[in-house]
Amino acid sequence: MVIRALSPSHPAQLALGLSVWCAWFVVVYGALSVGCAVLPSARLEGIFNPLNLSLLAITLATTFALSWCAWRCWRAAPAPGGDASLAPRRFICRVSAGAYLVAAVATLVVGLPVLAYPPCV
Repeated sequence: MVIRALSPSHPAQLALGLSVWCAWFVVVYGALSVGCAVLPSARLEGIFNPLNLSLLAITLATTFALSWCAWRCWRAAPAPGGDASLAPRRFICRVSAGAYLVAAVATLVVGLPVLAYPPCV
């Protein structure tokens, strides 16, 4: 079965960005907890260690994906004016783009401290 990508004007786009952010949050902090329990603490000293670098990679990949979705939704919105029947589509696209952008910024704000703090402190 082939799964089609959701259209930028699909109503599910309104909640998808923040849902992806929630999933990222659970995965990153779960991985941090498991990584601190499994890896020896001597290997995790300092900022640039395997655990921090993998968390940073997940954070940057998620931020990129959310930013791309925001751009895609923004570009798909019909231009203002003209046909009034396009107003719901424009609303969904623009609000979805904003939600994706908020989720991308939240991902960076919560995820970038891995560049400043060693794990398992």
